[in-house]
Amino acid sequence: VYDQYVNFISLEDDMFTLKHQKSDTLSYYAINRGDVKDSDIDLLMDSIVDSLFSVFVNLGQVPIIRCQRGNAAESVGERLDKKLRENLRDTRNSFFTGLSTDSFAAGQLSFQRPLLVIVDRNVDLATPLHHTWTYQALAHDVLNLSLNRVTVTEQDAAHPTNRTKTKEYDLSNLDSFWRAHKGSAFPDVAAAVETELEEYKKAETHIKGLKSNLPDEDAIDLLSDNTAKLTSAITSLPELIKKKADIDKHMSIAMGLLS
Repeated sequence: VYDQYVNFISLEDDMFTLKHQKSDTLSYYAINRGDVKDSDIDLLMDSIVDSLFSVFVNLGQVPIIRCQRGNAAESVGERLDKKLRENLRDTRNSFFTGLSTDSFAAGQLSFQRPLLVIVDRNVDLATPLHHTWTYQALAHDVLNLSLNRVTVTEQDAAHPTNRTKTKEYDLSNLDSFWRAHKGSAFPDVAAAVETELEEYKKAETHIKGLKSNLPDEDAIDLLSDNTAKLTSAITSLPELIKKKADIDKHMSIAMGLLS
């Protein structure tokens, strides 16, 4: 039996979420609803602590914890601190190699430890209600964006008058356009899509031109030169096809945001 400690989901290189498939049970509403019981809050706090513990087990580092007093943030901070110390005391099974509770007492922990700041959502309720018009924010607010996957409803080309269909697209850092423009204002995104489309059309025209302009067999040097260019163009085709798919994807998302 192996404990994997993967109670979190990394959405980006610098962002993770503690939510999972049963996200409604781990939410602001679940903690603050009027009929919540102490036992329910304890389960929620333990779930948050287990997830944060998993994050730092994977990092292999003990965090410096800072939190507010007198609210849920303090409860999470204290429980996480206790869980970390208990693991450090068990030197044979500790997940943090080379560290122990003696390291705390002697002040031998690295100065490069990560800082974990835990803040209660009640401190800043306005921010979740502030809807910006950046690409990522609009996709989340207007479309169904969850765990880096967005669902877009669009007209069915075969039946444009009375039928719609849904498509799902993955949005991750593997998508160079998304990586570059997720934080851009929507008008800038629309302009960038147009630019990408123009570049694709130029590349496509260039490849077609190479194919149609192959010289006669008598012109050996020109034939060799054009063949080399055509071979290079063919080699770049997979990348060009992927680029076209990304352009179509983001055009579909943009249309979904406008509709």
